[in-house]
Formats: sequence, structure tokens, C-alpha cells
Amino acid sequence: MRVLYIDLLCEAGHKSFNENMIRVLEKTTLTDKAFIDGYINFVDIDESEIIKIPGIITNYKNRFDYRVKQLKIIRWLSKLININPKKYNAVIISGYDTISLAFGLFINSIPLPVYVINHNNIDQLESITKKFLYKNMSKKVYHIVFEKFIKDYLTNKIGINSERVYVVKHPLSHNMYKKESESSNLIIGISNSNDEDFIKEIVDYEYKFGFCRRNKIEMVLKSKTNIQFDNGYLKVIKGFLTSQEYSDYYDNSKIVLVPFTNEFKYRVSGTLLDALTSNKFVVGNNILLMKEFERKFKNICYTYSSIKELLIIILKLIDESSKDDDYIKFTEEYSDNCISQGWNELFKDIKKMEI
Repeated sequence: MRVLYIDLLCEAGHKSFNENMIRVLEKTTLTDKAFIDGYINFVDIDESEIIKIPGIITNYKNRFDYRVKQLKIIRWLSKLININPKKYNAVIISGYDTISLAFGLFINSIPLPVYVINHNNIDQLESITKKFLYKNMSKKVYHIVFEKFIKDYLTNKIGINSERVYVVKHPLSHNMYKKESESSNLIIGISNSNDEDFIKEIVDYEYKFGFCRRNKIEMVLKSKTNIQFDNGYLKVIKGFLTSQEYSDYYDNSKIVLVPFTNEFKYRVSGTLLDALTSNKFVVGNNILLMKEFERKFKNICYTYSSIKELLIIILKLIDESSKDDDYIKFTEEYSDNCISQGWNELFKDIKKMEI
């Protein structure tokens, strides 16, 4: 069994995901990798192992130019496969734009099973256009999602054939370390998906009541806007964090906040997984993902519905010890072995198609 693993987007934010998913895949099957030239600067893989996607797709003038470049890559992929269609058993697309891929598969032929890994694609189905294209594209591709509740949504609400949807868990980063932080009073919320309204509300609350200052709690939140605040206890930061900065925040924290917008529904957060990999408590708002994780890991994952409820949970957890049993349960469910099992189920079905 040999597969071609390709990221049509090659976003820097997919760096860790691609590294970790390839690590697991290569334990399961022969895996060729295709990225744009220069992306290997982001991915820790030998340059000689990379099939170079031609052209530049990370710089574009506008949305039209972006989609034209995407279509060119899909045409290149089609030609690559059709030159020697027996070389691979399947194509795995690890990142894609719904509109571009739908049109690309309509005008190009890929005579192999195509599996697409869904990130934020399903959350975009609120768009009537994307929903229509997604459903039509689903006749030509198989979907990979990270959680069963996401598969349930695709099959029960969107109408995708359940036999065309597979659950393969999101891989964990092996760069995260379990550092003891029982005495830490640091709380972090450094995801790029943070709800800006939440950050404003926390800043206003701290300005009026000094929650962090009075309780000697350090809190660091990341914003994409021009919110500025630092009173020595609550600090709002912005901009890109290096891998070392990101790791340092996690190493020294006690609680990780996941204050995402309500639009964050049918996808998985790397921030959440990194937190649990690092043996931290996670507190998030009532999005579906957090509700699911609270159900499965109730001693280490908590949800809130208001700022006051959040602060009550923080005061409870800041002096509490971590619950090892739930962390063990989490690492077992998201282990490389479990992810490999998900891939093996998928590969078994590919072999059945080939008979």
C-alpha cells in the first residue's frame, strides 16, 4: 500500500499537524509527500523525500487569484496521478479549499480514491454555495474527520453517505512536554481562534474589579486586534509566537483557556490537544468541541457560560492537583496506535475496492 499525502494549502499553521500525521502514516503505509517549494522549511522532513508542487500558492493578489492557483495545483495533481495511476493506492489531501477542490475535481480526473482531511471546512457549510459544492464533491471524495460527533453531523444533518466518512483522530504533538506546574498561577489563552469579544470582556472586568490582581493570578491572552492591556497580572499579546515562546507558555501554565467563537463547531483545536498533552486543565466556553471533551474527560476539561462562571472555575482549579487518570485516558485515545487503527480501517476499505 502506497499513498500520496498532499497539502493543497501549505499553510504555516498546518506545520505541526502535517509533521505529526505523516509520522503516524509512515508507521502504517508507504507515504509519499507533496508540498510547495520552501514548505520544507516549516516541515521537519528530509528535502529529498518531498515531491515539489510547482508554483507559488501562499502569495496571491486576491481571492480570484488564490482560486486560480489552487486549480492549477489540482490540475498538476491530476496529471501526476494519471502519468502512473498504479503507483499509488490513494491520495490523501491534508488541507483544501472547498470551492477550489469542488471545481478542480469537476474539471480534472483523479482515477484513485481521494480522501480529504477536514479542518474548518465543515464550519463553512453555513454558506449555501459551499454546502452545495461540498455535497456534490462528496460523490468524488471520502471525508476524514477527527471526532465521531463531526461524522454524525455530516451524515445526519448534511446528508453525506456514512460510508464515505471516516474518523481518524487528530495526532498529538510530540514536542509538548508534561512539566509539573502544580504551584503555577499562570493561565494562558494563546490560540489564534480566540473570541475577541471575550478578550474585551475580560479586560473590562479586570479594569473594573481587578480579579487577576487581587487573586495574584497571571493571565496571558492572545488577540488579533489592537486590544492592549498589561497591569502586571492580565496581559494581552498579539502577533506570531515562536515555537519556543509557545512551548514556554505551556510549560509554565496551570490552566489553558479555550475561549472560541460560537462559529467554532465541527473541528478540533490543536490548542486543546496541546494543553491536555501537557497535563494542563482546560477551560472553554460552551462550544460543541468543549462539551464533548468535558463529557469524556470531566476532571480536566470544564466549560463556562459566563465570565463569572469562568472565574469561579479558575479559583477552584488554580489550587487543585491534576487528575492523572483522565490524562492517561486522553493519551490512550489519541495515541499513535489508535490513530493508526483509524487509518488501517480506511486502508482495508481501499483494498476491498481494488478486488
